[in-house]
Amino acid sequence: MNVLVVFCHPVPDSYGASLRDVVVSSIANDRVHHVDLYSGQDLPRCFTEADAADLRWADAVVLVYPTWWSSLPAPLMAWIEEGLERDAWRHLHRVVAVTTHGSSRLVNMVTGGIGQRIVRRGLPQLMAPGSFGRFIALYSMDRIDDEKRREFAATLPSLLASALK
Repeated sequence: MNVLVVFCHPVPDSYGASLRDVVVSSIANDRVHHVDLYSGQDLPRCFTEADAADLRWADAVVLVYPTWWSSLPAPLMAWIEEGLERDAWRHLHRVVAVTTHGSSRLVNMVTGGIGQRIVRRGLPQLMAPGSFGRFIALYSMDRIDDEKRREFAATLPSLLASALK
């Protein structure tokens, strides 16, 4: 399976970056490309022809990002929308989100779980028939310790393996 990992975080040495590294190493047996939306001269960078080619090459996309204001960061949403406009998502079979939330699962449920709905319901409807989205989240990021963060990262390989089969 060809997997495109899309990372969206402005801090290169963030916890999110460590999750991206776990994601990339977890799916290393497959063919993996990764995109960092905050790399390069324009921060965040815009959707490029190379991104369109990467999306067309991929069978699955893994989005790694922090949840901000109950949803995906604006640069990631803009990148996704541009790919949709170019019809580069139509053939994909899997989309997986790996994200962190400062708030609890309950708060996210009460506010509507916007990011989860986008990944699990919205995007799969725009992809190949039979596609699905998987949402893997670490909640209460602002109130947990490093041990809980390590435990979450340690679960990613098995969660990704089941999400990408």
